[in-house]
Amino acid sequence: MKRNAEAGRSAYGAASMKATEAFVPAPQRLFEDKIVMDLLPWPVQFLLRRSVIRAVFLSLLEASAPGIRGAMLCRTRRIDDAVRNAIHQGLPAFVILGAGLDTRPYRFTEFTDVSIVEIDLPSVQEHKKTCLLRKFGALPRHVRFVPGDLNKEQLDTTLESCGLNPSEPAIFLWEGVSQYLRPNAVDSVLCAIAKRPKGTVLVFTYVLQEVITGLYRSDRSEAFRKSASRQPEPWYFGVDPRRLRAFLTARGLSLRHDFGAEEHQTDYLRPVERKLEVSEIERVAIAIV
Repeated sequence: MKRNAEAGRSAYGAASMKATEAFVPAPQRLFEDKIVMDLLPWPVQFLLRRSVIRAVFLSLLEASAPGIRGAMLCRTRRIDDAVRNAIHQGLPAFVILGAGLDTRPYRFTEFTDVSIVEIDLPSVQEHKKTCLLRKFGALPRHVRFVPGDLNKEQLDTTLESCGLNPSEPAIFLWEGVSQYLRPNAVDSVLCAIAKRPKGTVLVFTYVLQEVITGLYRSDRSEAFRKSASRQPEPWYFGVDPRRLRAFLTARGLSLRHDFGAEEHQTDYLRPVERKLEVSEIERVAIAIV
């Protein structure tokens, strides 16, 4: 029960940061999400809709974890773009590992003909389904909710139970999850995805290995160290970006892109003249089978 509660808190924290983007002026907004607010507990919704309270929340968040909000917002936009690109390539299925309060299945119009599977802890899924029922009146028919714990269960087995066509490639999204898993569980997930048909795409986030070990590079700023030390629950897995390609190759996957704070600033923030610190502790990568 404790791990379920911690996972729920992590999901709420990420969703709360995403919800604040709706109050940013449209020209500088990184993404549109009119659903995420409805997935939060009503007291949180009430507070975030109050501009003064929201400003205090964001100020305290930035002080305690510099750049974390910027990293969260940019990774959301980066993943939005990557998933949409994969859909436009014609991939017929979308699997979200550790889906949390992800809203992409409900806000992307591109998902009309795509089969979607959300895998997460039962307690997190039950809350989400309750919120979706309240908002839409019924659960979306194109989404299947499959309970699963990636730390304890084999992804191969879970995928067999969800009716995913084993002969068709799919998009796998693994956002904000790998750091909470033991290294052997991470290996199991990656190897299971590597067995999927050629053309399968994996979009995932990972934290830097130095964040896990606490052995920071000598040039790391105090802001980086402060953000790296703020962990709502224990983190177990990270990768050195210099070794990511070899790490994935050893597990049957090919690295295509690896994005960090500088790329987020260049691609998303500077073009709209938005000044937002982005933490370097986490990156977004895209790999293929």
